[in-house]
Parts: sequence; C-alpha cells; structure tokens
Amino acid sequence: MKVILAATVGKRSGGTFYARRLGQALGAEMVPIDQPLTRLVPSLLRVEADVFLIDFEYATFGNAARSIVLLPLLVLLLRLRRPVVVRLHGVVTESSLRGGKFRHLVLSAFHLSYKLTAVFASAFIVHSELMRTTLATEYGIVNATVIPLGSNPAASRRSEGAHLAFFGFVRPSKGVEEAILALGLLREEYPDLRLVVAGGLALDREATYLGVLQDAVRTAGVEDRVEFLTRFLTEEEKTAVVASASMLLLPYKDEFVEVSAVVHDFAGYGVPIICSDRPRFSELTDGVNCLKVRPEGPALAQAIRTLLENPPLAARLGENLRHLAEANSWDRVATLHRAYLESVVQGQGRPPS
Repeated sequence: MKVILAATVGKRSGGTFYARRLGQALGAEMVPIDQPLTRLVPSLLRVEADVFLIDFEYATFGNAARSIVLLPLLVLLLRLRRPVVVRLHGVVTESSLRGGKFRHLVLSAFHLSYKLTAVFASAFIVHSELMRTTLATEYGIVNATVIPLGSNPAASRRSEGAHLAFFGFVRPSKGVEEAILALGLLREEYPDLRLVVAGGLALDREATYLGVLQDAVRTAGVEDRVEFLTRFLTEEEKTAVVASASMLLLPYKDEFVEVSAVVHDFAGYGVPIICSDRPRFSELTDGVNCLKVRPEGPALAQAIRTLLENPPLAARLGENLRHLAEANSWDRVATLHRAYLESVVQGQGRPPS
C-alpha cells in the first residue's frame, strides 16, 4: 500500500516534527502541503497512491482563513482519484475561541469547513477520545478514529536537577506568568529552586510578551532564579532542559481540544508533569501520570510542593509516563495508522459515484 502524506515541512513547529516522524515510520511519500497551490496540486495529481493522508492544523495553508477554505477543496480534488483520510490536530469549539475577535464567525467558518470536508473525506484521524467525541457532538462528524501521537519510549534521563522546566511556545495562553508566580510563592521554602522557560515565540508580534514576563520575574522577586531560552531549541537542547528537571510545568490556559505534543516529546524521560485541567491534557489522568491543577499561581505552587515533599509520588507519576510512552511508541502508532489506512482502502477504494 502506497501512502501519500501531505503535510507542512517548512515550519518550525510540533506539527511539522510529528508529520516527518510519522512519514518515516509509515514509509510514506511526503508531499509538502506548504507550497504554492500551482505546485501543490500538480504534485499531488501526479503521484501514484493507494490513499492520501492530509495532516491538517489550523493554519496549514498559511493562515486560518485560507486553510479552512482550501481543505475541503483539496479533499474533493483528491477524492476523485483515491480515498482521502484527514488527520486533525485540533478541534475548534466555542470555549476555545472565548475572548477572541469575531469568534462566532470563526467558529461558523470552521464548522462549515470541517462538515464540507467530511462530505468528501473517507475518514478522519484524531489524537484523543475527547477530540473524537467533540467532532461527533459539535460537528456531527462520526467517521473518526483515535490514534495517539507518537512518543519516544525509554529515553535516557540525566541526574535529576533542582529546576522546574516549562516547554512550549512562549505566549500568554501558556500560563508562564503563573509558573513564575508559583516560583515566587515558594522562594523562601525552597531557596535552591529555579525555573527554566524554554521555547520559541509562536508569532513575531508576541515578542513584547517577553517584557511582560520579565516584569513578572521582578515582581515575584526571582530575578536570579529564572532562565529564559526563548528560541526554537535543538533536540539536544530540549533534552538538556527537560531530562535533568525535577518536574515539567505545563499550566496552559487555552481551551482548544487538542493533544499536547510536549507530553509525548518528554513522557519517555519519566519526568513528572504538573499540567492544567484543560482539554489538551485529557489523555492524562490526575494522580496517575500527572497532577492536574487550575492554571493559577497558588494552585501550581501547591502541586510543586506536593511533588517536592513526596518523592515516591513523583517517581510513580514519572514511571507511569514512561509506560504511556511505551504504549504510544512510534512503531505502534505507525502500525495503527497503516492498519487503519488499509481498512479505508479496502472499504472505500473507489471514489463516490
């Protein structure tokens, strides 16, 4: 079975990284979807395929408006040739857009785009049960199956350090200010505790947010305890930050129905995670492989204190994360994708008449 994977390859993003890893594990031929349509369409129409797999993020075609228009059109075009499966990295809901401009218009546009796509697509792949049920209940799309993101199991871990690590795009919705506040609340109890904030800016226009964070550091009185690595880190740098941390803080505030790629990046290290009680962490279980809290400074500080004072609990959370990484290894995820795509080809091998 020949799989053509259409995905972004030029951006520095988690979606690009995961598409490449999946393509390698599947043995799929990748066609860059982030190229001019005058080149993309001929490229896809020229290749021989048994099935097309489209990797879709909110702004796959450059921005959200362009992407929600082009997705159903591209699926329709390819479905005239072969089955098409769309892998969604996120589901937009009213809660996820709360506070945004033109949120009702944006939500309606995504609903229309996904529903039109569902008319032409053979099936969908999503990364969590919450994503699947949200598609069914809010979009009326029921032909989706859950295949988790891939993980690197049994990753080596350096000697445990005394620092807290945040990793991800540094932006207002990620709760970095709350992590800084939590460190400030603990500064007298744990004088050696520090925080490393690692990750690039999602958007250039958010560069001024770094000034806000510096102000938060001064207000919390932790100027000598916070290190900023606000750029796109290499794999070696990411490993150095997280693998030696005492815990990973992910106090994200947004309500997007997604799955955290950061969790899958680092689960194999066995570093205990404190995360927010938000949809993107729905696949984690509080008290089993993470601690879930409200993304607020005091709640975060109490969770940090809990893990620092209870090493057996921290070790258990970390070990269960390793089990999660083993269950979601790239080999297993690739096997699940291949089996599902084969079932689609066998069941829907011809375009609709």
